[in-house]
Amino acid sequence: MAGDNIDPLFIYSSLCEELSLLMNLLAQHGEHCWHSQLRESMHLVRKKDIRGLDKLLSLYGGMGSLNDLVVRATNQHDQETLTNEVGTRLARVYGLATQLQRDHRTLKDWTPSKYRYEWERPIFFEGIELPGSAIEIDVLGMYGHLPEMSEEASLWLWHFTICVGVEKSDESAKIIPLVREVLGLVTANRSRLLNRLKQTDGQTLDEWILTLNTILEVAGRQPYCTWTAPIEY
Repeated sequence: MAGDNIDPLFIYSSLCEELSLLMNLLAQHGEHCWHSQLRESMHLVRKKDIRGLDKLLSLYGGMGSLNDLVVRATNQHDQETLTNEVGTRLARVYGLATQLQRDHRTLKDWTPSKYRYEWERPIFFEGIELPGSAIEIDVLGMYGHLPEMSEEASLWLWHFTICVGVEKSDESAKIIPLVREVLGLVTANRSRLLNRLKQTDGQTLDEWILTLNTILEVAGRQPYCTWTAPIEY
């Protein structure tokens, strides 16, 4: 089984990164429906929920599935090159997800002891450890929780959380207005969020606000920011 020979944390990190690359590619070429479905799967996988793998792999079966997907090239992209890249990304995601699904017990072994919930994981933003719940902050831009949020801000939150085992970076000039937008919406709609996010308590919401304020403070001091989440913690 996959978990006997290969570190499941490495497979998990690789799957998240490949999903990120695939989703970026699909969004870039207007495949927003598939992007949305993959994002929902990613949300569950990051919480070590086996249903995320089931949902992801189900997108590959039958007519009209990802197996039949033909992405049309936009801008200056060569159609053959794009078709090959999409096919490669799809195959990698499927292979990694299948490896994890073979031994779903490995998904239950990633429970940290220092956090309240098993899905929490530290993110280090310019060396500053953010609350463990920051890894799920992108849920604020999902499922219509904050319909006023711009698509750009929602996608940045998602980009921010896909950092397990990799270092991400962005310009502070881009980070600051998007994070300010999210912070303003969260602060103004706290009661509504607590009502909609049934599995999110007030402490988690406060930690997300702290995360946003920390990002703003750090980004305000420098032109670029980097962040990462360790594979092992």
